[in-house]
Amino acid sequence: MANLKKKKVTKKRRKKRKKGKKQNSNLMLILVLALLFISVIFVISNKDGIDESQNKKQIIVKKDEKVKSKKKKLPFFSDKKQQKEEVEKEEEVISVENISDAIVEVARQIGVNTDLISTKIRKDGIYFYLPINRENVDLYFANMILTGKLEAMNATILSGESSSNNNYQILKVFEPIEKENYIIKIYYAKPGVYKKDKPELAIVVDDFGLIHGKLLSQWFDDVPLSVTFAIMPDLPYSVETMNKGVANGRDTIIHMPMEPISYPRNNPGKNAIYVDLSDKEIRKRLNGYIQQLPLCIGANNHMGSLATADKTVMKSVLETLKEHNLFFLDSWTTASSIGFSMAQQMSLPTIRRHIFLDDPDVTDKTLQKRLARLKKLQSKQKQVVVITHCSNRARIDNLLKFISAAEKMGFELVSVSDMFKNKLPEIL
Repeated sequence: MANLKKKKVTKKRRKKRKKGKKQNSNLMLILVLALLFISVIFVISNKDGIDESQNKKQIIVKKDEKVKSKKKKLPFFSDKKQQKEEVEKEEEVISVENISDAIVEVARQIGVNTDLISTKIRKDGIYFYLPINRENVDLYFANMILTGKLEAMNATILSGESSSNNNYQILKVFEPIEKENYIIKIYYAKPGVYKKDKPELAIVVDDFGLIHGKLLSQWFDDVPLSVTFAIMPDLPYSVETMNKGVANGRDTIIHMPMEPISYPRNNPGKNAIYVDLSDKEIRKRLNGYIQQLPLCIGANNHMGSLATADKTVMKSVLETLKEHNLFFLDSWTTASSIGFSMAQQMSLPTIRRHIFLDDPDVTDKTLQKRLARLKKLQSKQKQVVVITHCSNRARIDNLLKFISAAEKMGFELVSVSDMFKNKLPEIL
């Protein structure tokens, strides 16, 4: 009997132990699962953090790419939105931390070779020596640019002096934060230190719009890309020539038909700009040319010896061009033209023609005369504009001979729009 009771007690104890082990196993399983769950949460959180960090890096990279893209140049004088963006990009100022940085930055902007800049530290201050290129900028302009920049940084201009022979200027400046004096000497570099800039030569070919097929292809294929094509409105192949020119990366401009003194013997066309038209009608016709040839970046006059000498007419024409951000090339068909001078007064980018290459004909004798004229202009003009016409193959061959001879003289062939690019900073 006693043994039976003992067996029952032992059996109960075994069950109790078994139940305890089972409970312990369940508790361990719960703990393991909990640890796994926490680990998963931790990994996911870290992954999100890494992803977020990577995303931030990508955003920074994209921002950097945008900043770099701002340095890319847009085509000269595009539509208003593009021009506004271009102006904003051009006006971006490189930040400088101190006066020394500012001096070097201004020196670079006015064309000083930074390798030629020297400095000395003395008891009375820090000395900077800036050798400038006499061909690019004069002492007074360089001084004004530098003074404007330093004053914008709250530096105090203590004094300025110029040499008796006007070969150098000295500017003394006090920087209040650093409490340091700066003495800046701007002087003309010795001859030979800077290579002399080549004079620029721009060539414009007038009267496109009538020629097509093989002859038009020859103009595009055989003539350098820097040669500008002037296209007349209202002609069968005007738009085709414009589109092809822009696709090839060539400057195209509107060749505006305007009334000559010899009218009606020489007729510019029924939709031309005549001196007896009202301001409203002149603007209407010119706006029509621009609508037909919207990718052109400037305009020059076809004929127009009477119209370009008329103040009222030119006011209407130049104001309209300015509204559309187009430059004006005065073909200078008369010495009485006021187009060039009036455009300058209006701050409209402008230049005038110096040589008609094929006037009065396309012969070697005329070519030699034009080259002799170019040689005389070389010592007087940094920029020369030549106009020829597109009517036949002989004019292509004549132009190519002229370009070859001009480059041997030392001229650099550029597009007309390149002549308007301001290489110097504005005075602050």
